[in-house]
Amino acid sequence: MPPTVAEILREHAEHEAERTSPLMQGLLLGAAEDWDAGGISSVVLEPYADDPPGSALPLRFAAALHRLVLTGQAPELAAHYPTVGGTDAPDLAWAPARRVLEQETARVRELTGLPCQTNEVGRTVPLLVGLAEVVRRTGGPVRLLEIGASAGLGLLFDRFRFGEAWGPRDSPCRLPAPGFVTDIPDLRITERAGCDLAPLDPADAEARLRLSSSIWGDQVDRFRRLRGALEVAASLHVPVERAGAAEWLARQLAVHPEGQAAVTVVWHSIVRAYVDADEWQQVEELTARPDVWRLSYEPDPGANPRGVPLRLHRPGTDPAGDVLAYGTGHGPPLSAP
Repeated sequence: MPPTVAEILREHAEHEAERTSPLMQGLLLGAAEDWDAGGISSVVLEPYADDPPGSALPLRFAAALHRLVLTGQAPELAAHYPTVGGTDAPDLAWAPARRVLEQETARVRELTGLPCQTNEVGRTVPLLVGLAEVVRRTGGPVRLLEIGASAGLGLLFDRFRFGEAWGPRDSPCRLPAPGFVTDIPDLRITERAGCDLAPLDPADAEARLRLSSSIWGDQVDRFRRLRGALEVAASLHVPVERAGAAEWLARQLAVHPEGQAAVTVVWHSIVRAYVDADEWQQVEELTARPDVWRLSYEPDPGANPRGVPLRLHRPGTDPAGDVLAYGTGHGPPLSAP
């Protein structure tokens, strides 16, 4: 039998990343208990009971609530959200959240239907480590292509500041230092592009709200990073094409920009679960070329106590890749393999 919505919520609440967020745990476990009791959660989430496992229902539900908080439509709940200055205990947010579900049933149900769109800026920390290794081995410069790029914020990584280690000192987007040697002062990106099944335009107010809602309401550092990245995006537009991974990659890799002796690097992070097996096989076949490097930041099947591996897949057939580091679902902190 497929899992119930309550089981999906509970399982997600016990993920390593969610255990760092008292707010997420409180909301998901509260909604699970309420579902089992036939409460308002079952009315809100019943339309999504048969959603496929990779549809990220718990994240979509949490984003719907955060959106109401950010738009001033849930002031009692907002008191538990540090992202809007709330100081009440995040782990006690379920009671006011339940009242929001009762008052805004149709609206929360509608917002929960929006696809998951977490353009996690923190994942540029492992991206920087991976690119440093590619440049160390090849000399660069780099043509960077991203699968599942969402709003394209990760493609702006060289405009971000990583601790005191790398990047422009005046960047509004500030991230932790990787903790690895990133001795690549001459890293140059000759071209950057991405694809996504549902790309967002960071210049659009609705898109910015969608992205902001997807940050967990008690993780202020992540929220500030996103806001900083959106500020960077206001001055540098990166094209993100509405397309599937394999189709887009095939077109991109068939083109060799004239006059550019750049190393092509294909990057993807926490996107594998959203691509079906047949298409992913095509992605691996397309990138197993003698002139393409691939950086992947994808969870291993099953639980891995080390975290999410950053893998470097060398040109040619290299399905396993070299593990360069381990991190969290949101990127930092990184640890050595």
